[in-house]
Amino acid sequence: GSVQVRRARRGPAWRRRRPGAARRAPTPPRPMPSPPASELLKQVPEVVITLGEAGSLYAARGADPVQVPAVRVEAVDTTAAGDTFVGALCVAYGEGRPMPEAMAWAAAASALAVQRPGASSSMPARDEIDALVQNHSEESA
Repeated sequence: GSVQVRRARRGPAWRRRRPGAARRAPTPPRPMPSPPASELLKQVPEVVITLGEAGSLYAARGADPVQVPAVRVEAVDTTAAGDTFVGALCVAYGEGRPMPEAMAWAAAASALAVQRPGASSSMPARDEIDALVQNHSEESA
């Protein structure tokens, strides 16, 4: 995989253009190499890679990788999506859930967070996450 990087333009992003001002084509994204899970596994025994709307990937030495899909929702603000995912993943895995189940729980937490504005104020409570996981699993069955 690769990570897309855009160069920041000078000046504030919200600056208005004058009517009739010349517009340049936006700079196309540059691919930046991202170390694959196999490279990371040379340094650590397990890896979880978040993939945004594509979900997340779990890889462990000597095992096949597992991809867990994201929960599809209408995003309002993605500010705390990653932090919410990581926090929920740590809680679920720390409680002894298998990694794919912990990742699904974290995906639900992140899905709830992106539906609300803000950072810490968007992070859901445990009962909200459990309810979404329950509803999502019933819909998938």
